[in-house]
Amino acid sequence: CAACNGAAQLADKLGIDRIVVPQGAGVGAALGFLAAPISYEVTRSRYLRLSRFDPALIKGVMREMRAEARRVVAAATAEPLTETRRAWMRYAGQGFEIAVDLAAGADRDAPALKAAFEAAYRKLYGRAIPGLDAEALSWTLTLSAPAPPLPPANLPPTAAQDAPFEAVELYDPVAGKLSPARRFARASLPVGTRVRGPALIVEAQTTVVVAAGFIAEVAAGGDIALRREARAGAP
Repeated sequence: CAACNGAAQLADKLGIDRIVVPQGAGVGAALGFLAAPISYEVTRSRYLRLSRFDPALIKGVMREMRAEARRVVAAATAEPLTETRRAWMRYAGQGFEIAVDLAAGADRDAPALKAAFEAAYRKLYGRAIPGLDAEALSWTLTLSAPAPPLPPANLPPTAAQDAPFEAVELYDPVAGKLSPARRFARASLPVGTRVRGPALIVEAQTTVVVAAGFIAEVAAGGDIALRREARAGAP
């Protein structure tokens, strides 16, 4: 996992003192996909100018998108579904749209939709522009099932003895040379274990590099927290 290997170097450049490496960092995207709730998003282009507001247009496009999304999601789950709707809007004449969440009633009439748009615009840019018409270019509807519960981390019990390690050499890019280091199997590190760098913490999907000047600690949930050691003369 290149992100784990270079995390301490990036932290040095950005002045960051603490890094969290989750379990399975090398396959985090795949795990996230498996743990994500079942959902389906539909987008339709339907132009609507607020000065010529047409509630039938909105009602029709939402009905069309809802039917398509339900056919997909209902085939995969019988769980109750949550519906999220958005309009992609801009002031008339602008080149880019912003996402406007359509809470209950936000699209029932032009003033309500304009208020939702200006609230979103103000949140992004700090102000609304008075006296300008607004327009919607496209609409999005998402149906989602509840997220499945994540299983608890399967971690070894806390142990007082030192975790087993293997002596290795680790290239230090700052010093430009090989330095003696220790290599640990991540599965052998109980909660609360602290590993002072330079060290390697190895698992099936990735290797976490604990650079010199950092301490790695196994948190209760199984994540590894890399923390920079206090430097001499630091406040």
